[in-house]
Amino acid sequence: MNLDISLASFPIVLSALVFGPLDSSFIALLGEFLDQVLKYGITLTTGLWIIPPMLRGLTIGLFASYFAKKGRRLEEDLPLYLLVSILGAVLTSGANTLALYLDSLIYDYPLVFVLIMTALRFVLGMVTALVIALACRPLAKVIRNLESRNVASP
Repeated sequence: MNLDISLASFPIVLSALVFGPLDSSFIALLGEFLDQVLKYGITLTTGLWIIPPMLRGLTIGLFASYFAKKGRRLEEDLPLYLLVSILGAVLTSGANTLALYLDSLIYDYPLVFVLIMTALRFVLGMVTALVIALACRPLAKVIRNLESRNVASP
């Protein structure tokens, strides 16, 4: 069963808040590629499994960049930040479901397995997204403070 509680999205969310969508997507691509290769090797669907984490980084990063252009921080608007985090999780879970479905067609495992996994993934994905979003809020502020000190010092 391919279901686990993971903090893999932690660096993706944090980098999306601090650095934006492109850096976050690259971090997601690299992290998920390494995870896939180390766990399963390179398979027909390896590329499909790399896309979902990138969607989370793009989603949160685009919103964070939009707020930054307005002189604000996404994570300072807690309700919207949590909503964006859930949106990122929904997109990620949806893309994971598509990858799982295609995996099931290629490797011939039952569709009922995909349906059960989808329900579990969505619930677990929403809870994990909220926990990680709340954990990333103070860390984003700390990183920005450290970054501004380094820029200000000679």
